[in-house]
Amino acid sequence: VIFRQRDYEGVVTGRHPRDTRSWIPALPGGGGTLQPIPLVDPQTIHPILAFRERVGEHLHLPPVSRAADAPLPLAYIGHLFEELAVAASAENVGLSAGAASRFEDVPVGQCAAASPTLGAALALAARLTSRYCGGESAWIAHRGGDVRVQRRFPDAVRRGRRQLNDFALQILIDFARRAAGPHWRPAELHL
Repeated sequence: VIFRQRDYEGVVTGRHPRDTRSWIPALPGGGGTLQPIPLVDPQTIHPILAFRERVGEHLHLPPVSRAADAPLPLAYIGHLFEELAVAASAENVGLSAGAASRFEDVPVGQCAAASPTLGAALALAARLTSRYCGGESAWIAHRGGDVRVQRRFPDAVRRGRRQLNDFALQILIDFARRAAGPHWRPAELHL
C-alpha cells in the first residue's frame, strides 16, 4: 500500500495524529502493550526438533505437533530445549544437538556455506540471522587482530536460553573447523 504523504499524516478521529490515546483501545485485563513474538523459520528449527524427537523418544517425551511449514515462537523452542535438559538430567543438550547437526542444516548455513572464505561466510550468516530467526541478532566485531562473532537472543527467550546458545555455538565451531582444521578452537568464549 502506498500513501500520499498528506493522506498518511491526515487526521483520522478528529484529533491530532500524534494524540493516540483516544483511539488505541486498552488491552483486556487493564492495559499494557502487545509485544512482538519472535518466530523461527521451520527449516531453521528442523535439526533441533529432529534431535528432540530422537532423544525425547527414549525419555518418553510427547512428540511436538506442528504444521510442517509453520514458524514456531523462539521462546517455545527454548522451552523444548529446557524440557529435554530436565528430562535427560543433562545441561549439555544444546551442545549435543549442535554436534548432531551441521551448519548447512539451517537455511543461514546453506546460504553462507557457498562463500569463498570463512570470514565471508560468517559475515553473511550474521546478516541473515534475523531473517530466519526473528528477534535474534548476530554481528561481526573486529577488535585488533581478533574477530568476534556476537549473538543476542531476544528477552522473550527465558527458558532454554543456555541450550539455544550452546546449539548455535556448536554449529558455528563445527563450521569454523571445516576452514581452519579439525582441531581449531576459539581463542575465547564469552557466554
